[in-house]
Amino acid sequence: MDPSFIPNYNKWIKQFAPQDKYYAKELVESLIFITHDNFIKSMTNDLLAYINKLTGNIALFAVRDILRSEVDYFPDYSAKPIKINNDIGVGSQGEIAHFIRDFRKNYNKDNNLFDHPSLQSMKANKVRNIIFINDIGASGTQIYDFFKFFFRNKTIKSWWSSKLISFHVYSHNLSSQGMHTLVYYNKYIPRNNIFYNIHASYGAKDWDLKKRQKIENICLKYGNLIDPEKALGYKDSFSLYIYSHKCPNNVPIIIWGEKENVWIPLMYTRPNFEISSSFIGSYQFIYTLYAKLKIYVKKNSYILRSDTKKSILILKYLSKFRGNQDSVKKFLDLNNFQLDYYIKELKQFNWIGPNEEITEQGYLVLKKINKRKKEKTKTNIEENYDFYYPTSLQAPNY
Repeated sequence: MDPSFIPNYNKWIKQFAPQDKYYAKELVESLIFITHDNFIKSMTNDLLAYINKLTGNIALFAVRDILRSEVDYFPDYSAKPIKINNDIGVGSQGEIAHFIRDFRKNYNKDNNLFDHPSLQSMKANKVRNIIFINDIGASGTQIYDFFKFFFRNKTIKSWWSSKLISFHVYSHNLSSQGMHTLVYYNKYIPRNNIFYNIHASYGAKDWDLKKRQKIENICLKYGNLIDPEKALGYKDSFSLYIYSHKCPNNVPIIIWGEKENVWIPLMYTRPNFEISSSFIGSYQFIYTLYAKLKIYVKKNSYILRSDTKKSILILKYLSKFRGNQDSVKKFLDLNNFQLDYYIKELKQFNWIGPNEEITEQGYLVLKKINKRKKEKTKTNIEENYDFYYPTSLQAPNY
């Protein structure tokens, strides 16, 4: 993400020794900011696609922290369980609970969706699928602990033993460690019943070895001053995803940690900025994007540094080969996994449609590429234009 977009950046960067500032800035530029609009839209699309494959009615529950004083998730057979534990704070649990409420309201055409129903309601409506929804699964422990508490209820156990219900997990952001926790320690939720939007990697996938080591070293060097156990994020997750409602603790602590007279965070656990996705795809956005990145598309210029540029090249050759993905893979020397990653990114920003056809916004991108290629003189766009957009286009990172 562009450092100039973050209000606290100048104060934050001054804390580093001169020799460390370059890689501190590289770390910030590698952060991926997920807007609220993007978060809601991607979760909606993921859930709609998944529930269309299920048979039977579906109950949706928000994953939340459990207090030690709580004995049973369903203390009353006929009453709805607690969605948001006010003793802990609204935070992510509130964001997810509100999402479930709105999702059911907007997409319950078949009357098969239930928002945090009671045991009595689940029985009466013959609920057959229970989906636990979470925003970020860094280590997987929060989801796992919530499920254990949920499954403690004797009625739930009985239904599962009788094969009347099945469990599913959706986490918008899930790491390999989180997936391992859910699969290895939990026999009740099959691997195929766990789905996600973003598979968070350890650091950025496009860092070379030198950059990775340098950035990791400064995270350890300065993070140890705050909390050594979270220098690389909770359980050394080293995630780079920031949400509009939350800067998760699986991000290196030098980004969000605060210690009096020792460290000023780049941003707080709830970021105080946002960017509207209405700007994405607009003519002004595309024109400014290419002015900033100075992209000059030439044949065989697909070996590029950023995911942004690679995605644009994928779009170009999808157009050139009339959507033939095999031709695109062969020409750009990509495997199925790599191409699927960029296809999902292009869909995320409406540059290609659900059926992988190029959209009007996608053609606008191509138009700007072709215009840049033909230009012989430097554009007169103001380089000081106040512009921000994450270098990865906020796309899922696989």
